[in-house]
Amino acid sequence: MPRRNRSATNWLGPILVALIVAAVAWTVTDRLPTVSNPLAGAGTQAGPGSSTSTPSTASSTPLMVELGIPSLKADRDTRLRIDLASGSSTSLSVPKGWRAGDLTGVSDLQLQPYNDGYKLSGGDWDIVLRSESGELYADPQVVGLFDDSHAAVIGSLSGSRVLVSVNRAGGISKVADISDNANVLGLQDGSVWLSTFIPGEGIESEPHGPSKLIRIDSDGRQEVEATSESVINVVVAGQGAVAYATEGGTYSVAGSNEWDAQGKPLVWLPGKRLLVVRGTSLFLIGPNASDETRISGTVTSEPASSIVVE
Repeated sequence: MPRRNRSATNWLGPILVALIVAAVAWTVTDRLPTVSNPLAGAGTQAGPGSSTSTPSTASSTPLMVELGIPSLKADRDTRLRIDLASGSSTSLSVPKGWRAGDLTGVSDLQLQPYNDGYKLSGGDWDIVLRSESGELYADPQVVGLFDDSHAAVIGSLSGSRVLVSVNRAGGISKVADISDNANVLGLQDGSVWLSTFIPGEGIESEPHGPSKLIRIDSDGRQEVEATSESVINVVVAGQGAVAYATEGGTYSVAGSNEWDAQGKPLVWLPGKRLLVVRGTSLFLIGPNASDETRISGTVTSEPASSIVVE
């Protein structure tokens, strides 16, 4: 009787067992539902009423801003560059006499005395500030640039304040009358911004609300963007949105009932994100009002001006 090949029998059994186990495992796995990783995307989205915990690094959001911070006892203010991703800050060198307002001001344009009035000078600008009747504007103030060829200037003419557009080529045209009961908040998003107030009853009485936030375009069109029971003293316009703050220390966004909190708005970032300061801490708000991220690091005092670094 021939002898059986025991080596073939010995390895055939384990192979059959392995094939059976693999088939069972494939069947079970194929019948199980697919479950996503519960941690995927954590920290990037906030549920209702919650807030994000880390700054967005989306390509649409600039990572750098510069702040102008007043230093009352120094011969110059502080210019600070903030990395929003890391919270690190760098103090930039500025010349003696530099002030926070210079960060957003029109540095090339200066008002120089001219006879009994003034002229607007700087670069190829050299325009005497006088009306069509020949009267010189008194107490002029350069608000900013409507565009590369037109400067917004407020001055007094026959005792009344007016906003004019000064053409680089030399023409001057009236844009709007400015009430004595209005504060000029600057030029942003191509428009001049004013806030109205109610004067105090006595010399020592402070102005009070209600207050209106008014936008004036270069063609003279005016629009009331917001109203407040307190005097509006800050406006930040850009990215299709308008944020404003009042003397009461709160900020709001025009046309929204959700954006209403403590702090001072500084600058809008792409993606409807708003940089806000509270005391010495910086916060990034948006795109929803409930999305809030604290930027690590602090500032020495409340910034007076801010820009986005492209």
